[in-house]
Amino acid sequence: MLVGLRWWSYIKPDGTEEWVFESFGGDQKANQLDSTIFWLVSYITPIVWFILAISSALSFSLNNVSMCLVGFGLGSVNLLGYIRCQKNHKQLMRGFLF
Repeated sequence: MLVGLRWWSYIKPDGTEEWVFESFGGDQKANQLDSTIFWLVSYITPIVWFILAISSALSFSLNNVSMCLVGFGLGSVNLLGYIRCQKNHKQLMRGFLF
């Protein structure tokens, strides 16, 4: 809740996936420094995992490559979830104000 956003995915009984987004209400605001650090780390994490995967591939360490690719995938999905959650929050606030 550093930036007032939370998301998770839910698997319905029929097997389809639904992403659920939550955010702070209108009058609550996140700390600007916390928000900046959160988004910076969220964007940097997949990049670091990708660089580590490339360096592991160049050193022919296939076990490390697979581990780095898993980290890259998980970091990317987390970033995508928060980006979608932020867009959803902005749409809700726009609809609430207008």
